[in-house]
Amino acid sequence: MKRVAVLCPGRGSYTEKQLRSLPGEHPWVSRAEELRAEYGKPPVLELDRAPKFDPSLHLAPANVSPLIYLVTMLDAAAAMQEHRAVSVAGNSMGWYTALAVAGALDFDAGFRLVQEMSILQEAQQASEKSGGQLIYPLVDESWRADPKRCPRSISAATRCWLGAKPALRISCARCRRSSWARRSTRSG
Repeated sequence: MKRVAVLCPGRGSYTEKQLRSLPGEHPWVSRAEELRAEYGKPPVLELDRAPKFDPSLHLAPANVSPLIYLVTMLDAAAAMQEHRAVSVAGNSMGWYTALAVAGALDFDAGFRLVQEMSILQEAQQASEKSGGQLIYPLVDESWRADPKRCPRSISAATRCWLGAKPALRISCARCRRSSWARRSTRSG
């Protein structure tokens, strides 16, 4: 089996060429529709099956981000059926998708994280304030999970940026209870 690295793209990767690319019968697409309804957002299939690409509609952060997430998750799953993924990385919004592709978040938590971040981005754009991103390492110098960093950094980011939104609470709980985190503290 061929080894591959999976790179999850960020915004700008869903274009008119991707219209009508979502398989309506796929369980992830069905689940995304349910999650979108919880947010009161238009169905992803309605967006994906539009007769024409409308940048003002399709490229709005709260619409394009879930579309990119779904297309990337489906593409990554297909690639990993044929190849052995040895690394997963992401660019910009793709960082969040990479968490789900790598299994650090389940589909729902990854979708919620992407959707919440896109809603925050739209709110930021509407307020005419400049946005930004924060990267904080959750590993030590030897790339081992550092449980002392995980709860503090994620819970601080949650309070500060997301007001304790579910996706990051789930991530924090997983970090604390993961066998990977427990192993790294014993061996370090």
